[in-house]
Amino acid sequence: MRVGAGFYEASGERLAALRSAIDNAIHGAELEQLVNKYTRTGWELGGDVLKTAPRGWSTDHPRIELLRHKSLTIARDYGFDEIIHSAALVKQIRKDWRAATPLIDWVCRHG
Repeated sequence: MRVGAGFYEASGERLAALRSAIDNAIHGAELEQLVNKYTRTGWELGGDVLKTAPRGWSTDHPRIELLRHKSLTIARDYGFDEIIHSAALVKQIRKDWRAATPLIDWVCRHG
């Protein structure tokens, strides 16, 4: 059992808009804070990532790790934990989806 959120596919135009938002001091810092919060609370950061800086951005950009993403996801894996065999799973999934909402909102505003 795995719960996830983010963006899995971005056309060239949409990816450019997302990278522009990441480059923006305010919007990019907001995403950076969200991602840091998720990883601190047990979510895994994933997605398709370039090996180097995307064209047009310097490798020393303060948010280069986020700019390198061609897709960006957060996920929480429950594997075969006891919870997947209980009614508590539904509550946990709802809790996770609510927790992931700020990331989805950010992507919707900037993508």
